[in-house]
Amino acid sequence: MWTSSIISQSINFVLENLYYLSGIALFIIGIKQINIITTQSKVTNRREAVTLTSQLSEKFYKELVPLVDEIEFYLIENGIDISKDLRDFAKASKNKVVVNESTFTKIMEILSDDETFAKKYLYLTNQFEAFSTNFVNGVADTDLAYKIIGKVYCEEVIIIFPLIVLCNDENTEMYTEITELYTNWRSLIIKEEAEKNFNEAKENVVKPFKTIGV
Repeated sequence: MWTSSIISQSINFVLENLYYLSGIALFIIGIKQINIITTQSKVTNRREAVTLTSQLSEKFYKELVPLVDEIEFYLIENGIDISKDLRDFAKASKNKVVVNESTFTKIMEILSDDETFAKKYLYLTNQFEAFSTNFVNGVADTDLAYKIIGKVYCEEVIIIFPLIVLCNDENTEMYTEITELYTNWRSLIIKEEAEKNFNEAKENVVKPFKTIGV
């Protein structure tokens, strides 16, 4: 596996040889060797990114989604309508999350009264942040991940928006990786939906009848 140190050592080795050897032809050969090393590095990094994306996607469905379901079931039992109070209202930008005020108050009351639930809720939020970091910082393949989990991610992550609101104010920014990934993927979803609606509208336009001999 090509690591950054191995790549650096290989490039230095080539350049040192070039320093002691003369001739244009040898210099060109050295440049080609550097290009080969760089290309191999990119291929390796690409494979690693794809592998990591696959592993993270599997973790998302096997670990995070069940945790979301558990939290969601608990909130429903405590009188919170997830679809109406959270999913239909929630909004986010790269620096801000907005939720229904009454829903926020209800969830804060639950967090105050139930320490076990509060720990699970915080754990889920931290897991989402760690998960999102891989894509926001380009460690994993964001485009591939969006195709696999993008829409489900945007549905599920909203469950923790109230806690993100609680942890942020004018002087504090926390869980920014979650809000940035959500914003990016949500904008793609909106764009795809708009294009789909536009294409459907075009297909449904009634074409004028063509008459012959009139």
